[in-house]
Amino acid sequence: MKKMMLLVVIFTPFLITANDFTVNFAKGQWDQSAWTGMIVLPAKKDEQAPFAKKAVDFEQKDSCVSVSFSPEQIKAGGDNALMLVDTKNPQGEFAVSFTIGKEKGTAPGVCLSPTYGVDNVLEKCYAIFVADYTMAVWYAEADKAAGTMKYTHLARLVKWQDPEKRHTLHCRYEKDSFVVRVDDSDLVLFRYAPGFTPNSKIGVWGCHGTCEFFSLDVKSKGTLPLSGVKP
Repeated sequence: MKKMMLLVVIFTPFLITANDFTVNFAKGQWDQSAWTGMIVLPAKKDEQAPFAKKAVDFEQKDSCVSVSFSPEQIKAGGDNALMLVDTKNPQGEFAVSFTIGKEKGTAPGVCLSPTYGVDNVLEKCYAIFVADYTMAVWYAEADKAAGTMKYTHLARLVKWQDPEKRHTLHCRYEKDSFVVRVDDSDLVLFRYAPGFTPNSKIGVWGCHGTCEFFSLDVKSKGTLPLSGVKP
């Protein structure tokens, strides 16, 4: 009599879908090759802006990745550091943990659906920045002929974020909209502009001052509500 082989498959609650992942930005804990550094053009034209010709690198620290900027970088408009990852899913949700430096105007943030060419110059995206005094949402689009980046201010949340504490930016992104909040703030929903096509890439963005990023948690299905519900 032939012996029968029994295949046992064990399911565990720790299994996640293929598009779910967590990035721990601690030293030796993440795959840097999965990320692409971007060149962000300055907001104002400056022919003497050498920092706008290459991507600004993040510095690896023991518990996070960090970036800060020299007075020369700030003066030349080179005070942007942006790196992107492909979530492989144009719909989903993420949460990024970060701290805000004490320098005036420091604004760590994220970007949604960025596009770029072979030169790795950021072309357009939606960007959300968090400063100590606000969370602001922008539409960014490059003018390569002028060598500048144009930012259209869409909205800002009037809320204080303590620079002494770690914060979390939450974002759910869908086919035609995205919703964001910082920590326990109210949710704010935005519709993409007509003709804008979202993609599966997102990024972490350090701006103006010292920005530290600790983790990124990405889920393939959104959980944040898209409309208010009765308690």
